[in-house]
Amino acid sequence: MHPVRATVVIFAGLLVALASSAGQDCWTPLGPEGATINQIVVDPVHPSVVYATTEGIGVVKSVDGGKTWQPRNQGITTLFLRTLALDPLDPDILYAGAVNYAPLFKSVDGGEHWSPTTLSNYDGWSVVADPVTEGTVYAASGDYVARSADGGQTWQWISAPFHYSGSSISKIVLDPSDPSAIYICWGYNGVYVTRNSGASWTALNAGLDRTLVEDMVLVPGYPSTLWRTVYGSTPGRYGVLKSVDGGATWVATTDGMPTGAWQYLSVDPENPSSLYASNLTEGLFHTPDGGATWQLVRNSYQGGSVRALAVAPLSPAAVFVGTYETGLFLSEDEGHTWRASNSGLIGVDIGALVSDVGTPTTLYATSPTGAFKSEDGGAHWSWMSVAPDARSIQVIAQDPTSPNSLYAGSDRGRLWKSTDRGLTWEVLSEAVTDLRIYTLAVDPFDSQTLYMGGWDGFYKSTDGGVTWVNLGASGSPRGVYAVAFSATTRGTLVVADQSSGLYRTTDGGSTWTHLILGASYSDSYSDLIADRRSPGTLYFCSSNFFYKSSDLGTTWSKVQVGLVESTALRSVAIDPSYPSFLYTAGWGGVFRSVDGGATWNPLNKGLEAATVNQVLPDPATPGRLYALPQAQSVVSYLQQTLVTDMKKSGNPFRITVAGQHLLSGIRVFINGVEWTGVTWKNEEKLVLKGSGLKTAVRKYIPTEFRFENPDGSYVVRTWSWP
Repeated sequence: MHPVRATVVIFAGLLVALASSAGQDCWTPLGPEGATINQIVVDPVHPSVVYATTEGIGVVKSVDGGKTWQPRNQGITTLFLRTLALDPLDPDILYAGAVNYAPLFKSVDGGEHWSPTTLSNYDGWSVVADPVTEGTVYAASGDYVARSADGGQTWQWISAPFHYSGSSISKIVLDPSDPSAIYICWGYNGVYVTRNSGASWTALNAGLDRTLVEDMVLVPGYPSTLWRTVYGSTPGRYGVLKSVDGGATWVATTDGMPTGAWQYLSVDPENPSSLYASNLTEGLFHTPDGGATWQLVRNSYQGGSVRALAVAPLSPAAVFVGTYETGLFLSEDEGHTWRASNSGLIGVDIGALVSDVGTPTTLYATSPTGAFKSEDGGAHWSWMSVAPDARSIQVIAQDPTSPNSLYAGSDRGRLWKSTDRGLTWEVLSEAVTDLRIYTLAVDPFDSQTLYMGGWDGFYKSTDGGVTWVNLGASGSPRGVYAVAFSATTRGTLVVADQSSGLYRTTDGGSTWTHLILGASYSDSYSDLIADRRSPGTLYFCSSNFFYKSSDLGTTWSKVQVGLVESTALRSVAIDPSYPSFLYTAGWGGVFRSVDGGATWNPLNKGLEAATVNQVLPDPATPGRLYALPQAQSVVSYLQQTLVTDMKKSGNPFRITVAGQHLLSGIRVFINGVEWTGVTWKNEEKLVLKGSGLKTAVRKYIPTEFRFENPDGSYVVRTWSWP
């Protein structure tokens, strides 16, 4: 999944931020707990051992029946994983496949270490190990099936019924009683079976006018009994279908049940009459009697939609449900009660993070399934009930003059308001139903004036969000992702348009000036911020570019030394404690500049994800940062050693260094060579002097300084003197 960039709202350049514990010179996870779960497998020999694949934190493993989870990704090159299989003949052998093209990975030690198989560019939905023949593995990729007879060292393609059908194979099912039988779920093509290892195929769709299939299971011990899901609404031909003759005929068991997208199935390995089935919009259903009766056991609003199911043969049976974004849930009483099983799963795809204007330790976070709130700086999180059906909350904004008032906008054009800091909400507006809201800002000069932007629209309200006017006429911005207000002039703001660049208005949006950056611009991932300490100063990042303006956007200069072309920037932030410190983030992680953007260095120690959607400094704790790596919740970083300023003085030539946490015994390197003329004053000041210093640090020439503390912390800064 590709996350939507939801720009954090800045009021007259005032940064929203948070305070919490953080790793020292290393990124550490905070939460909230949860993740998108794509597949779950249970060790049949040790059923308290459970594995799952996720989008963002890779493979996770539990050895206590789901009470706690730990990532297990050593050797895996991507953390966005889809498929997972356990070899029933040797449960220490596992196979895992990525969401997008990457090798199929294998582990022979219960997930502790992984190595790529020779099946490269794998982009499949199913992998399964043969329960009878040792070393035989099948993997579906697109509309092909690959088979390995040597544990993944070599592969051969099995002839499919036909290719280029427009549907991918979503499931491979093997028959333990017949090693030559292979079933495939093939999208709109339905279910097919080969009983001669792929030499020929037979369709198993008799009597079905709709064949769109998502999942199929074979009942253990009953090889002729099959279950499948079918999308649709025709009585007798949709929902969960059962066959007792190997797929020759099918009988619907869910007539009278909800229609639509029936998706995933799991049968209790100890009780063949007990089956669980998920419906995309309604939730999870259970039949204890082979389909004669069904009961809704988990509403879809009790968490994200179901993405994976597994039943562990424990006593009582443990039912695991993997969801979109909200992680894992566990029931030990056939679905009557549920508890979250997310301890150690920190993989929510947070879209935007803001802190309370008056209480920085209170945080608000948006996600594709709703919103979260923390009142202790990210140590603990709670679900914020914006609305029972609220999904894809993209942005949260707070009224700076009335902090109790919060606004939340979704990607479906819905807007809610809270007057008690998120405890209760009311629908404020559904008038802009076709707008995917990505930016929401309250005018710092008038709390009744709001601006709302997103895909193909930019709107203004002057009555607190009740009614809206579209500002996106010809020659004006239409799809806005970021807004920056002038800190001094009412009605003056600059916006970033997704397709045509930057615009400025000085009359609240009545007229606009198209600002020229000096380079072509078309990028939906962008950010724009105004420096409240320097009226007229703007910073803008997009794709491979980082720009600065000192005249409210009339002219721009590119400042990006140290930012590689593939960085694809998405966020920019100004450090409230150190005027020259800037931060930006994108595909290459997090970068810091200590000289107003002239040069940049990465801050990526401990950062697992290559893509970071937002970076945010903490105004209450100098040196503390927060970031949103893709599908890894919120992470924090504490910069131990900071150099805040460097100044030269004459006769004799010396350089005074101001900072924080500068320890006695600090070593200084100039262009890689240690400088011995260091006089330490205190943790906030040291002086560089000595013969040859003026030669080593030439006028106008950028010079690299590295400051190393005795405790191992360090900072690199590039500096020049006029």
